[in-house]
Amino acid sequence: MKKLTLILLPILLSLFVEGQTLQDKQNVIQKSIDFEALQMYYSNIEYEEKQQLFIVDNDLVPNNLELYKYGNKVTFMSKEDMFFRNIRNHIDFLNFTIETETADIKFRYGMNGPTVILEFKKENDIWKIIKSDLEK
Repeated sequence: MKKLTLILLPILLSLFVEGQTLQDKQNVIQKSIDFEALQMYYSNIEYEEKQQLFIVDNDLVPNNLELYKYGNKVTFMSKEDMFFRNIRNHIDFLNFTIETETADIKFRYGMNGPTVILEFKKENDIWKIIKSDLEK
């Protein structure tokens, strides 16, 4: 019984830690999508495209996150598929680094849209943007 406990404990602990990390990733990415200074760029797109936001599936951001924009679930798609479908309403993450208490994000909105750089800090289990830059 003791051996079984010693074997299962690290496995269960790793699952618990990964679960917290996934939730943190989801919170940080959702806050990035909802970043106030970016909203004016969302409003410049055609109504039909505004119904759906896409994220380039490039292995930087887990594609199993539950993210929402315009009341609809965000869709992950390859850059090639977006090109062939002429999808302009997308986010391409260039950097995504998350630690226990901090996170650094860099992404580009659309083909010719701005690049957004965000720094987050976790305080009392809430992720807050502490520094931001929007490069046009």
